[in-house]
Amino acid sequence: MLFLCSLNIVASATDYYVSSSGNDAANGLSSSTPWQSISKVNSISSSLKAGDRVLFRRGDTFKGSLDLGSSGTSGTPITIGAYGTGENPVISGFTQVTGWTSYGNGIYYRNVACQSDPNIVLVNGKNTPIGKWPNSGFLSIDSHVSNTSITDSELPSYPSWTGGEVVIRKSEHIWDRNRISSHSGTTIYYQSGSDYNAENGYGYFIQNHIGTLDQVGEWYYDGKNFYMYFGSNNPENYNVKVSTIDQLLFLDANSNITLDNLAFEGANVYAIQVKNSANVTIQNCRISYIGNTGIFGPWWGDSPYCRIINNVIDNCNNNGIQLAGDHTNATISGNSLSNNGLIIGMGESGDGNYMAINVVADNATITSNTIRNTGYIGVYFGGNNTSVTNNVISDFDLVKNDGGAIYTWNGTGAAVYGLKVTGNIIMNGVGFSGATPDNNLFALGIYTDERSRNVTISKNTIFNCSASGIYLHNSHEITITENTVYNNGSGRRDHGGQILIVHDGYSPDDPIRNLTMTNNIFFARTEEQALLAFCTADNDIPSFGKADYNYYAKPLDNSSVARTWSQGWYSQQYNRSLSNWQSFTNQDWNSKTAPFSISDVNKIRFEYNATSSNKVVSLDGSYVDVKGAKYSGSLTLAPYSSVVLMVDPNPSAPPATPVFVSASVENSAPAVVEMNYNLSLANIIPATSAFSVQVNSTARNVTSVTISGTKVRLTLASPVAAGNTVKVSYTVPSSNPIQTPAGGKAAAISSQNVTNNVAPPAVPVFTGAVVENSAPSVVVLNYNLSLAGITPATGAFAVNVNSSSRAVSSVFVSGTQVKLTLASPVANGNIVTVAYTKPSSNPLQTSAGGQAASFSAQNVTNNVSATSTPPSVVTPPATTNTPPVVNVNYIKSINSGFVGTLNASGSYDANKDNLIYTWKAPANFPVSATNGPIIQYLAPVVDTKQTYDFTLVVSDGKSPQTKVIPVEILPYQPELESAEVVDIETDESLSSSQPYNIVDGNIGTIWSVQGRDQWIILELKTAFNIQHVKLAFQPNLKREFFFDIYGSNDKVTWDPILSKSSSCAFSGNLQVFDFPESKAEKEYKYVKVVGQGNSVDQWNYIAEFRIFGYRHRNPAYEEQIVKIYPNPAREMVNIKIDEPSFVPDFINILTLSGKIIYTNIIEPDKRLLQIPVNFSKGIYLIQMGKGSITMFSQKLVVAN
Repeated sequence: MLFLCSLNIVASATDYYVSSSGNDAANGLSSSTPWQSISKVNSISSSLKAGDRVLFRRGDTFKGSLDLGSSGTSGTPITIGAYGTGENPVISGFTQVTGWTSYGNGIYYRNVACQSDPNIVLVNGKNTPIGKWPNSGFLSIDSHVSNTSITDSELPSYPSWTGGEVVIRKSEHIWDRNRISSHSGTTIYYQSGSDYNAENGYGYFIQNHIGTLDQVGEWYYDGKNFYMYFGSNNPENYNVKVSTIDQLLFLDANSNITLDNLAFEGANVYAIQVKNSANVTIQNCRISYIGNTGIFGPWWGDSPYCRIINNVIDNCNNNGIQLAGDHTNATISGNSLSNNGLIIGMGESGDGNYMAINVVADNATITSNTIRNTGYIGVYFGGNNTSVTNNVISDFDLVKNDGGAIYTWNGTGAAVYGLKVTGNIIMNGVGFSGATPDNNLFALGIYTDERSRNVTISKNTIFNCSASGIYLHNSHEITITENTVYNNGSGRRDHGGQILIVHDGYSPDDPIRNLTMTNNIFFARTEEQALLAFCTADNDIPSFGKADYNYYAKPLDNSSVARTWSQGWYSQQYNRSLSNWQSFTNQDWNSKTAPFSISDVNKIRFEYNATSSNKVVSLDGSYVDVKGAKYSGSLTLAPYSSVVLMVDPNPSAPPATPVFVSASVENSAPAVVEMNYNLSLANIIPATSAFSVQVNSTARNVTSVTISGTKVRLTLASPVAAGNTVKVSYTVPSSNPIQTPAGGKAAAISSQNVTNNVAPPAVPVFTGAVVENSAPSVVVLNYNLSLAGITPATGAFAVNVNSSSRAVSSVFVSGTQVKLTLASPVANGNIVTVAYTKPSSNPLQTSAGGQAASFSAQNVTNNVSATSTPPSVVTPPATTNTPPVVNVNYIKSINSGFVGTLNASGSYDANKDNLIYTWKAPANFPVSATNGPIIQYLAPVVDTKQTYDFTLVVSDGKSPQTKVIPVEILPYQPELESAEVVDIETDESLSSSQPYNIVDGNIGTIWSVQGRDQWIILELKTAFNIQHVKLAFQPNLKREFFFDIYGSNDKVTWDPILSKSSSCAFSGNLQVFDFPESKAEKEYKYVKVVGQGNSVDQWNYIAEFRIFGYRHRNPAYEEQIVKIYPNPAREMVNIKIDEPSFVPDFINILTLSGKIIYTNIIEPDKRLLQIPVNFSKGIYLIQMGKGSITMFSQKLVVAN
């Protein structure tokens, strides 16, 4: 039946064909009657079924945006693919521009309709940036005001750049595009593209303005017309393509979709967006020339199991691949990503941009990708249980600094676990110093930033990075093992090198701890490079963790192993030898320096293998590695490995030869022959044909070979049994023989005895038999061990009842019991015996093969009573039902007052039975439903962390499965104060309940009024920085309430804060509504709530209204000698010294317990301090003064 059902599914699938020379009036069912357009495909997309394929003809180009309206099923996706021969069919968002009109001065224009301002333009096939001024280099910022204006004394007042964009380098790693609101003299006012402030001394340029057009190919778009500069050239001689479509394929609630052998080009924003779509596969595609990001998955929209495999992704102006938190279990494998994020000013503003791969979802696998020429980071990852393995990343940080080939960041969020960075080849981290004041290059190989933890960095090769090979910044619980880090630190900062470890004021409460650093090779090629650099402000370097068995090789200067700063970068630098480092830290006692010194850097040779196959390297002489192993003739590198060699000063000594010692088969692995040698072996694998294994004089096939340390492991086609005689032989092959890393080759061996340690399997022993009253026709045999589901024939058993044979009609084996069903039941008082004769086939046995012995007639206990119920025949089940598998995706910790989601749609049933979902919520937890795969709940308001259990029962109608889902409810912003309400005002004539009910602390009392735009005003005792409010509407009433909130200080001018807001639709209990950041910075004396009815009628109900934030500043802000703003602060706090006579020389920021978390010296002429806020939420004290005297103290509230 299952087979026939499968045939029916395949038979019902349909292939549809599309060709640029087709006809939309055709049936599209064959390559001879294809459709012509994407619009035709879109018109039938909602009718596509699982297994259907839409095939575009190779070599053709199709303009438009695909819109799929259907989903496939697991294992039977809907496929969008290709047919025919030639290049992949192209889905394009480009419009070719012709028919130009002269605008004057070499500029031409053409009306071009775009869905949004174009961000990708090709001129003669080349990605061409928007026009900019100046054409090369950067202008410099002399001064700025927060995040709103910059001033440059060299900026001409004409032309006016109003309406254009100013692209500002706001830090080492931020390029921001900012719309210019006005230009006055030497000052530009702008609307910021991010939360970052401008910085004096950094650079900027102007773009997206017709006044920038003065070089061939520069362009500008005014929302209607597209302008390009051609000078004296004929524009019709140029092939100009403009992106006019925002995205080429948007999968929204389209699961089980496969995109195969397609090309996407010319999307202005995204080539492919995946949202609310599970099991999407994108493979063998080319994604090129995209204005923003090639493949994009937003933060919202559950889209697990996305597979991005064997694609080419190039020339995306922002990111190549970006998948956010809801895209769990993604696989990104075998892709080639190049030339992404390379044009400054064409990528997005703020963090997370100009990257090749950006994935922050859990359980991601990022493997075997080739990444080259990237503006910033190669791979940015951050989800639990994510692995980054065997990628080759080269030439990154080409337009920014402070980035890594592989980068992770945790920040103040919950700890992330199970991160692995293994077997990657990383090279040529460049860095970009343009538009910075100090011209440093700062590119890192592997970079764990800001509270990163639980990361394993192993077996990577990192070389030629301008700053450091490995950089740990305020990180802990990091394991670094078996890496080769070579020739890093060519930038201008002297503290870089092979590995850099820093703890600083960005995370003062997160010191470097529990670091494990073993078996690494750190090799400095030049005398200037550092091996290990370590800086902390807390004088705690020896507490970092454990380090041993490392090689610190600096053959040009073996005396310098570590550079340390124990009290910050401006403290004394110590250059430490290995012995000094060992005594200083009590670590690295078994670590070594280079085996000898050299004076000529040309005597160092570095080789790496960036492929998945062994690589043979021919040597032009004799060499030695850092471990002292010798090489000559050639060496073989395993996949994704490397070696650093030095010319051998004593080449006469040949490499030692590994000698066979012994071989064995262990009981724990009876199918593996383990050969032992006296020396460590290179990971060079001979073919299986080089080995011969005999078991009881009969050849046993070798299926695979592995080498680890001194052991060679041969996996056999079948396991060896106890007592077997085993012998092994080895013939030296012409390629990849067994050898040491130095090239010493093992000799052949013939018929060497293998010690057989396989123990015989335990034998199941018969312990007794019984006939129960409940089943008088069944004799149950009991054994001491569980039995395999192997059923002997009925003839293997003999049952006698009162000395007469009683036929056995069936045998059923389960666990430790064998059940014999008799032809007729046993009666009370019958004497029953049973015997078993081990048959030649299917004997009773354990899963390990231990066979039960025969036994002669044994007495059977007869428990049949005199009043036995009519006999029943027990027969084994004809089929076995597989219970459903329950999978629940949810956020384990949620703040109180917010809506959470429990998603069990990933549950499945192997028998394809329909599933029924039944939820049980904890007491007093409002939920959207109690059945169905997805429910929502409103987290109750709590004062302390609480854990509650939801229960889900998933049933296939046969075997219900129960899962308990623990949810942790956290107090939301417990550090905030509650505002005191002193008066309430409303239109009493319309009120049917007392307005003071909303502040009486009793959720059971309400204020209600009918009609739209009905208001209630709360007067606060003092002006308040409001961060959020908690609103309860009408408990147990399942409807959505609509409202607006305003703030004021005079009840005349009202500032809109929350507009067109709505409540949880399934509960009227207390719910949190955050104030926008721009409003949370302000103070309000009055708060007005305007009711707009509900989803059922025009009634407004409010049971409770609570306001949380910070009290009014005191003394008056304008009278303070030092202005602190914004306060509360989030990303940055500005400290402006307004009083001329106040000249402090220090600043400290302290916790309320008195711990200093930030300190700095203030230069006499410094009147404005800008300090990044990297502290936890809470209240701090800022102290300023001179010498040892504190002269100013003020509270700082951190709200981020």
